[in-house]
Amino acid sequence: MKVYLFKIPEKKYNINKYLLINDLDYVKDYITEIKQKKMYGILLQKYIIKKNYNIPYNKILIKRREYNKPYYNNILNYNLSYNKDYIIITYLYNKPVGIDIQYEDSNIKDILTKYGNKAQILKNSIEYNTKIWTKIESYLKMIEYGLSKLDDIQILDNNIIDKTNNKKFFQIDISNFLPDKIHGSITTYDKEKIYFNYINIEQIINLLNE
Repeated sequence: MKVYLFKIPEKKYNINKYLLINDLDYVKDYITEIKQKKMYGILLQKYIIKKNYNIPYNKILIKRREYNKPYYNNILNYNLSYNKDYIIITYLYNKPVGIDIQYEDSNIKDILTKYGNKAQILKNSIEYNTKIWTKIESYLKMIEYGLSKLDDIQILDNNIIDKTNNKKFFQIDISNFLPDKIHGSITTYDKEKIYFNYINIEQIINLLNE
């Protein structure tokens, strides 16, 4: 399983040329700051698609499933997460995967206490509760339900359970790979070895231009 962490550059780049009409149509209604993040997210998706299939960027059509989860085909399964000025993406072949990153937030405990283990959650550090939240988000993204399924989640011993699904899943804490005070989790159905990469805009553009 490969993972790429990307920091949105402070310098402005003209990246519109790498987006198709349907890409631009998808981002057009977002406010400027979010629109920029989504555009860079599309570039990051095209980077991994070209890396795997060597397809010209103007031939890469990104589609969307229910809850707006993007995909290219049913073989290369990928997922990405945005938080402030960072975007992260991971992919697997023929297996679903979910990823989430989150800056530490003291308010997360107020959300988590609704899902059980209240005494433990109130004792946890902000760091630990943020990690639990990324477990929830990455799981929901793996199963492609989003927050609509949040009521089916239960927290037990600082881990999460889907009360409607007995299928076993694995969660990987990737916080050690991330900048200070950012935490993250990946959820899969099988244990996977992680190959973590840090990537910048020049690397993305250079590959897309090949």
